[in-house]
Amino acid sequence: MANYLPVFTVLLLSLCELQAKSCDKKTSCSCKSSDGVLDLKPGAIKGTKFQDVASSDGSLYSYNPCYSFDETDPSLPPQFDNCKSVAACQLVPAGVGGTPQLYDIGTQASASFSYKDGASIDQPKLGEVLTVTYLAADNARSTTVILQCDPTEDFLPVGEIQSSTPPVYVFVYSSPNACFKPSGLSAGSVLLIIFICLIAVYLIGGVLFNKLKRGNSGKDLIPQRQLWVSLPGMIKDGVFFVVKRGQYHPIK
Repeated sequence: MANYLPVFTVLLLSLCELQAKSCDKKTSCSCKSSDGVLDLKPGAIKGTKFQDVASSDGSLYSYNPCYSFDETDPSLPPQFDNCKSVAACQLVPAGVGGTPQLYDIGTQASASFSYKDGASIDQPKLGEVLTVTYLAADNARSTTVILQCDPTEDFLPVGEIQSSTPPVYVFVYSSPNACFKPSGLSAGSVLLIIFICLIAVYLIGGVLFNKLKRGNSGKDLIPQRQLWVSLPGMIKDGVFFVVKRGQYHPIK
């Protein structure tokens, strides 16, 4: 049973790492992580920021990372203008003798930030990436936007992931505003978080070791209990040693 100890230790360290790799949503276009604050607002415009950009899947895509927009097509009856107050829209051009189709593929209110493995969104070469995901108002479609920190702003609609059910669309948005800016979290705060994680690993791992390996119970589950019990006395001796300049001798 002692073989479980390394497993629990790894899991605890992984939990600390996962917490560090999260990005908590502040608004539909900003989030905060241990790396700082990511805010797309400075480069935002109202309306459609990127409109009808062609993708390799044959559709045209529109996107605004911060503001909702409407997209219409004059050839469509009003009931088919589905892109109302959206963050992302898909325009499927008309085929021979057909009519174009507009689809809501994500709303601003539904935006959520997370780190994803590129392979999970059909981009295995990218490795782990920060993304913002939008869900359509009818929950029938969703769009995942890969955020890339880059000096030059660019928008690339990769298109629909084949065989995804319900349909999932992938965009790549590069921008200097997709870079993390320092937040109020100081280096000392980061070190404190790391210290707390290590203490948690030490305490929980030590208790499990004493329980599973040594069969201890009660107070004896505390790792290195004798050391912690004697610590106050050792600190006292050390203080008096410094104050008395080495002339203090503890009473035995």
